[in-house]
Amino acid sequence: MIEEGHVVDHKVFGLGKVKSVGFDGHVGDCSNTGNGYPVTVVWNDSARRECGVMHWALTTVSPLDVRPYIFWDKKWQPLREEWLNVRRFVEQLCTSFEPE
Repeated sequence: MIEEGHVVDHKVFGLGKVKSVGFDGHVGDCSNTGNGYPVTVVWNDSARRECGVMHWALTTVSPLDVRPYIFWDKKWQPLREEWLNVRRFVEQLCTSFEPE
């Protein structure tokens, strides 16, 4: 069960932290994907505002000290790849540079 403060992952939105869990008017089995309850999430991506999604669209993620690899893949790996691409580009420019 997802609770306030959990770190969660969403296929489209990425990682975020649960701000609140709403059970208002919820009836039925929480494990059934047809029924669900809304969860308000604050996303790690600063370009996204917090929003509500259904609980079944989220996967809980272990904290950083337990499972650092998920955080590496989601946050730091893309930055490293971007840096490597820029570095390769600069190295190619340097090979063509000839001072007078």
